[in-house]
Amino acid sequence: MANRTLQNSSLRWGIAIIFVAVSLTLPDVFTDTVLADQSGTSTLTINTQEQNGTAITGIFIALEDPVNSTVLAWGYSPASFTLQNGVSYVVVPSDCNNIAFDNWPDTGSHVRERTVSITNNTLMTAIYKDNSAGKAGPSIITVNSTDNIGNSLSGLYTILQQNDTTLADGYTAKNFSANNAQKYQTAVADYGNYTFYHWSDNVTNRMHYVTTGNNTTTGLSAVYRIVQPSQTSLTHTGLVVQDPLNNVTQTQSQLETNQKYWIYGGDAPAENATFDFFEDALGLHMGVKAPANGTWAGIYATTPNTNATLFHAVITTPVATIPYQFYENGLYVQTSQSFINYVTCVSVTGSSGTTWAVVSTTGNANESTQFNVLWADTSPNQPLTRDCTIITNGNNYLKVYLDHTMVYTSNTLHLQMPEPFNAYLEPQSSYPGQLLNGTFLDYYVTTGENVRVTNLPANADTAYLVNSSGDALAAAQVENNTAYLDVGAYHFPLAASIKVYDSNYTLIATSPLIPNLYGGNEYSMH
Repeated sequence: MANRTLQNSSLRWGIAIIFVAVSLTLPDVFTDTVLADQSGTSTLTINTQEQNGTAITGIFIALEDPVNSTVLAWGYSPASFTLQNGVSYVVVPSDCNNIAFDNWPDTGSHVRERTVSITNNTLMTAIYKDNSAGKAGPSIITVNSTDNIGNSLSGLYTILQQNDTTLADGYTAKNFSANNAQKYQTAVADYGNYTFYHWSDNVTNRMHYVTTGNNTTTGLSAVYRIVQPSQTSLTHTGLVVQDPLNNVTQTQSQLETNQKYWIYGGDAPAENATFDFFEDALGLHMGVKAPANGTWAGIYATTPNTNATLFHAVITTPVATIPYQFYENGLYVQTSQSFINYVTCVSVTGSSGTTWAVVSTTGNANESTQFNVLWADTSPNQPLTRDCTIITNGNNYLKVYLDHTMVYTSNTLHLQMPEPFNAYLEPQSSYPGQLLNGTFLDYYVTTGENVRVTNLPANADTAYLVNSSGDALAAAQVENNTAYLDVGAYHFPLAASIKVYDSNYTLIATSPLIPNLYGGNEYSMH
């Protein structure tokens, strides 16, 4: 509806946070039960020492599953592990700098990976030798990169891992220092239109496993191929309207006379409240002063009807506190039908500070009667400026971002806000002490939060939006040759490329860098 009775629809709510401290003391019967359940386990302890019997501490020891080499537990010598009785495990002691594993003295084996199965507490010792005198030394793993016709490439990102932990990274050609006789993994990343194809030894898995020798250099070369950009057509634009709110300087009279998009109103005139609004290089300023203590009054700028679902504005409240009563300033999305149901991203300022909140309301044609505080930040020293994005279908779905961080989402609400919607930029006040101006910037509306990409290759598995720095902004599974990429958290417009990968994480299609990308945009790749 065109007008909004702000006095009746103003927020009147409080937020109570109750902290309950609970201290639990476990009874003896619980402890006894746990101990009884552990009767089928024993402790394996691994010590490490030099060949002359001198103890060594701090050597990394891994406990692995013998079937798939998954690391089950780890520690530093002397390391203790709890094992299920009669179950087989693999113990893998690591090297450390020039201190290298030599043997298990109880078996004489020089193989560091040892399969164990115990039924009682067991101590094992691994013997190490010092290779610093030149008998052996650290190994090197070198990672290079080329294109698929043999031309050298450089600057491709690569990592070195051990036991799924990244030890080092860099850019090709890269030399990684590694310990002798150890298992490692290395992998390379794509860049731009270059995508990993295979390793020079024909391994097609992006993650390559390497076992070092003694004082050796292992050379690996990742082969890349170029994926030429696909033709990409914009088939639907998601942008409905965009107004920076600071690109002209206009007085209140000029804004009222030259109304094109925004409609100005509120109950401040009827309440004999002081108010003003104007636009300059700092934004759209809208101010109100309550006519009496506790009497609410407000002023707003509202939009034409729209079926769009994403609304954005930067909201500034002018003061952190006021002596008494309340001042509210927010972005509201309301049904255009003749009852006051809306959702809002709003600041509430009182004598104790400023709180930001997400609230939904339902009501009748004259006032809101039910207020639901869906989220609130009650921490002290709140910022006075927040970047707010509201996404809703008016029925069950609501998502709100503050400063591009999602603070609330639900798809099970009963909002009762039939389309079309109106958006309001609106301060309200019950404080008569002074006129307070809220400020608004960077308003835009889009048809949705997703970028839809159609006509993708039959073997497409995952689609990404990637910016010019190579950062993935969004990712989505491909279904029926279509992907929906959620960009609601970002500021619009974006600039990004669409990159499409198969199930082996091989790049199979890419677009050029797309400027002016908005939520609700739809693209077709050819």
